[in-house]
Amino acid sequence: MGLLPLATVGYATARAHHRPSPAFWVAAVAGAALVVGFTAAQSGGTPTTGDLYLFCGVVIRAAAYGEGARLTRELPGWQVNAWALLLSLPRAVVGVLWLVVGASIVGLALWHRGLALACITRASQLQLAQPLLTLLWSVLLRGENPPASTLGLVLGVPFCIADTQRARD
Repeated sequence: MGLLPLATVGYATARAHHRPSPAFWVAAVAGAALVVGFTAAQSGGTPTTGDLYLFCGVVIRAAAYGEGARLTRELPGWQVNAWALLLSLPRAVVGVLWLVVGASIVGLALWHRGLALACITRASQLQLAQPLLTLLWSVLLRGENPPASTLGLVLGVPFCIADTQRARD
């Protein structure tokens, strides 16, 4: 996020034809370099996939700031914000509908049906696999390196799940 001010200036330069002085650019780049350097030092210095997502967010936010400022020259600021919210409403509605229909209604309906068909006590223990799957996806998709302390979890939980499935009620 330390790049956001610099990205906003870059966008304003390209889109709104602002022409900051060389002294401004030196100071702006130095400020961004200080913040980014500090952040990199604190995080170990190796960029991650999350950093790429943040960078994309910075680019989008800089464009939004630049366009918002440009449009505010023609409309009051509250109207610019209201139009931005109104135009983003369809995406928000789709997101909420997905949560309601996809995750809640369909997902829970299938889970409840599965619990009803199977032995509730045994089927409920399958949820112990969720942290393991989260860990697996974090390794496969994000390249994360889990600490060695997770080894007990990775080895122990599947055995516990298997034992609950074999145990008599």
